[in-house]
Amino acid sequence: MNLCYRCFQVFRILHSITDNLDAVRTITQDVIQEFASDNVKYLELRTTPKNIPNKMTKKEYMDTVLEAAVEAMKKSNIRVCLLLSIDRARGVEDAWSTLQLAKEYLTHIVSQDT
Repeated sequence: MNLCYRCFQVFRILHSITDNLDAVRTITQDVIQEFASDNVKYLELRTTPKNIPNKMTKKEYMDTVLEAAVEAMKKSNIRVCLLLSIDRARGVEDAWSTLQLAKEYLTHIVSQDT
């Protein structure tokens, strides 16, 4: 079986189990902690914000990921940078909404640093 194909199977499984904010928080913290336990000092964590009706908005998803990352960084000696990704299969409207969300968070971060 093609290695790339297996990678996408894993992504499908992860998407299916991250359908609520508690799962998003837990997985974010677990991934960061796993890297920290391997003595990684800098991690670029890529994620695609999700909107699941009646469960979470993209903003709630991002707030949860960011809160979990901050909490995980406080517990270990690792710096985490978040990279937002766009799933081309979701269409242009979804891509634009992710871009707007990224711009909103970037403005927030920049304003706090200055």
